[in-house]
Amino acid sequence: MYTVADLPQNRQLAFRDFWLKVFHPELNDTLTYPGPSVKVDQCPQQIHRRAPTIGEHNQEIYEGELGLSNENRSLLKAQGVI
Repeated sequence: MYTVADLPQNRQLAFRDFWLKVFHPELNDTLTYPGPSVKVDQCPQQIHRRAPTIGEHNQEIYEGELGLSNENRSLLKAQGVI
């Protein structure tokens, strides 16, 4: 039985090229991401971009999806709610 700490050294995952390197320009660093759980030659999957940074999509979600005004979002941020 493997633990999460064992996974980066797992030979089967390494053989499958499961781990993918993704450059983060904001960090000026390359991070290792898990790849797709299933690989199909006829339908290859790739990571096309990095994971979002904390709060990167706040405006899109709070204003676009939830309908908050920019002023209400700013107020909630100032109060430490978000």
